Amino acid sequence: MKNRYIVLGLVVLLFGAGSILFAQARRAHLGSGMGLGMWHGRGEQAFLDRLTMIFDLTEAQQSEIKQMWQAEKPNVLPLVQQLAQTHKQMVSASANGKFDQAAVTSLANKEAQIIAQLIVEKERITAKFYALLTPEQRAKFDRIQQRKLSRIEQFVQKLAAGTSN
Repeated sequence: MKNRYIVLGLVVLLFGAGSILFAQARRAHLGSGMGLGMWHGRGEQAFLDRLTMIFDLTEAQQSEIKQMWQAEKPNVLPLVQQLAQTHKQMVSASANGKFDQAAVTSLANKEAQIIAQLIVEKERITAKFYALLTPEQRAKFDRIQQRKLSRIEQFVQKLAAGTSN
């Protein structure tokens, strides 16, 4: 159940420049997250403000990012809606402690396909965002990504160490 929430969180990050930027914004204590409301005006602007603060974006870059978000909505929103619907079905299939392995497996496979499509969209959007950046901003983006990878490695090591006890 917790993994589905993590995946949904990753999907939300897809709408921006990716989880790398979001993690940096959180570390900088700039807010607690965007949620799906990012596409509803205030959230989108708040996320853009965070990106601007992190990367010192120009007005032209901000405008291009807004246009990119609008262009990507038709690709991403149906996938997010499908994922939400599948999640509702999963909750229903396992309500009140019941477990139908065939139904859960089928829904999990459906979720996996949707998540794979969302990951592809996320990476495509991230590449577009990266292309908008100056060399200095790209260097900062790369450093943020490297820190994220280090944190993931540390987490895996801690997890592995915890299972050996």
